Amino acid sequence: MCRVSTLSIAFALGWGLSAGDASGSDWPRFRGPNGTGISTDAGLPGEAGPERNVLWKLPVGAGASSPVIDSGRLFLTSFEGQDRRLQAFEAATGELQWTLTLPSLRPMRFTPPGGPATPTPVVDGGRVFAFFPDAGLLAATTDGEELWRVDIGPTASLHGLASSLVVADDRVILVADQLKDSFIAAYDVRTGDEAWRRERFNGMTGGFSTPVLHQPAEGPLQVVVFGPVELVAYAASTGDRLWWATGLGTAPVGVPILLPDRVIVSEPVFEPLPFAVVAGLDADRDGEITPEEHGRDPSMSLFVAKIEKEHGDGDGTLTQAEWTKSQEAIRGKGGLTAFALGGAEDIGESGRQWTYRRQVPYIPSTLAYADVLYMVQDGGLVTTFDPATGELLKRGRLKEGGGQFWASPVAGDGKVYVINTEGRLTILQAGGEWGELSTADLGEQALATPAIADGRLYVRTDRTLWCFSQGAGEGAIPGDSSSS
Repeated sequence: MCRVSTLSIAFALGWGLSAGDASGSDWPRFRGPNGTGISTDAGLPGEAGPERNVLWKLPVGAGASSPVIDSGRLFLTSFEGQDRRLQAFEAATGELQWTLTLPSLRPMRFTPPGGPATPTPVVDGGRVFAFFPDAGLLAATTDGEELWRVDIGPTASLHGLASSLVVADDRVILVADQLKDSFIAAYDVRTGDEAWRRERFNGMTGGFSTPVLHQPAEGPLQVVVFGPVELVAYAASTGDRLWWATGLGTAPVGVPILLPDRVIVSEPVFEPLPFAVVAGLDADRDGEITPEEHGRDPSMSLFVAKIEKEHGDGDGTLTQAEWTKSQEAIRGKGGLTAFALGGAEDIGESGRQWTYRRQVPYIPSTLAYADVLYMVQDGGLVTTFDPATGELLKRGRLKEGGGQFWASPVAGDGKVYVINTEGRLTILQAGGEWGELSTADLGEQALATPAIADGRLYVRTDRTLWCFSQGAGEGAIPGDSSSS
């Protein structure tokens, strides 16, 4: 299918960027320019693997964050033991430039394989910002001089915070959707002082989506956030709520997709979970989880107490009936949904354009590229849609790259790059009737979303950072570029 329209031009340019976002070939934040997952680079590799187009590779520390690239420098976060690291590398060679290390400040619950270095850093205006949930928010120059750090304090997350940072109107935006005390906050890029903070809805298990920015023809720059219960836009300069749609997500992960006249959000349609999910806390197997039983795990205690308070009788003990009631309250929520931009306050059903409810992925974000919307999910299922109407164009399975998917697809030069958790990288020919160009096994677990900059593809696997470039030979590990 080959179609050219104003929408495809907008997609290629990363529609909705603010003046402070990257231009050219940089990849400054999670999923690149404004979270689109799209690069305008040409000459990207059509094959990539251990012996295919490897420009360089190097060992790195643990983490699920993605690399970001600005002005020829690549930035990456990782962790080892109690150390939390922000490192800079020469993007063309992999040579280590500098390392900043923060200590973990407090114990925090993380659900493996997530961890302390899951949020992706952001680069803006000669500064790089990184967030480690158990160590705080760090700002440095791109030359490695620490500017400031902020301890955001204890959090109340069931799985660990994973939303990545964005920069808007000279403010670093941090979203913390949790079991309680959820918030969005803005910090001055120069000083780290808190500019504004707003309370947010608490989800059943929290939320993990990263914001995007929208600059309407009139009015302030907007920070668009998909979280538990609602999709909402805040004024970047003040934090004022501008518009919202409620009754949506339960614990969304995917980044909103911003198009010229609509925003698209995704989360699987929720089906109730059995009491067996939490029955491990029921030590005496009597069908009730008492405060004494769930209190042994602080995060699970918050989770159980929240459900009991909202759907029970308030006595602190969660029964099977109360659990079932909580699950029925969110039955059927979710789906792939498009809302019209341009409304004010509660856009609700009036702004809803279409919804697709069958087999929507949980962790990978959707991708809108060249007039086609892509979903990639567990089992290697790839589905494409017309983003204007929600019409399904093709659904099919990858020949070899099945398994689970955490990384979101990214695209450029007519290609879509997807990688599963086993490290199998597949390159697709873009289009509604997509096809497979190549596939290769990188030999390590892969959780991070790839990055594209300066004609190169960067892929982080469990302990390796790969750089692929069309026409490159077999890779070598650069000297002195380890994470230690």
